[in-house]
Amino acid sequence: MEKEININNVLSDGNARVMAEEFFKDFSKNADSTNLDFDFSINKGAMVSESVNTKYAFNSKTGSFTESFIKSVKEVSDHENFQSLFKDFLDKLIYNLNKKYKDEIRKVVRKVVLGDAEEFLFPIKNIKVVNVEINHAFEKDGDGGYVLQIEKKAPKGYISKRSVAAELIQGRINTGKSYEELLEEGKKTGYLDYVYVTGYSKKYYETEFFIGIYADYSPAPYDDVKKVMKR
Repeated sequence: MEKEININNVLSDGNARVMAEEFFKDFSKNADSTNLDFDFSINKGAMVSESVNTKYAFNSKTGSFTESFIKSVKEVSDHENFQSLFKDFLDKLIYNLNKKYKDEIRKVVRKVVLGDAEEFLFPIKNIKVVNVEINHAFEKDGDGGYVLQIEKKAPKGYISKRSVAAELIQGRINTGKSYEELLEEGKKTGYLDYVYVTGYSKKYYETEFFIGIYADYSPAPYDDVKKVMKR
């Protein structure tokens, strides 16, 4: 009974709110081109996919709440209901990030990914935290521990119509197949984004936390831009 009380205290609603605040503070202060990875495709002015296309990685700071939280999670990780309770906690963490910090996250993403482009040109109307990974609670070598980088040799001027990296990761999760098998299957479909792939690499991070974000990077419609320019 003592163990159950302990895990409920660790994975509480209050801790989810504090974690969300700590996550956002780190993101707003430290996100830059070295730790914010992005991979997206636009076709005819619209996003090709609504899956995670922006990912932030970071470590807890000494003496921070996130550091003490990680230690507590390790202590309760052998609880029989840990997996389901931890998933519920991550859902609450994601909810708090989206509810309280979405607008500020949009500002940071615009600055880092789009070079602080004008809002009327790239409004990023839709943005949301899709998932959060806490790697010290699990294996670092899993799919959450690296970013998959696709190597392509495409004709000059070719515009990607799909995010191969995101599709491969999701395909591996859904089917258990290797990236090599999934790439081979993709090439057989004839889709050029797969045909032009020459290989892939894994960029590992020795970090505790990842935030997976979907952001709509599509440009504003021409008519909307024209209206702003006339003002």
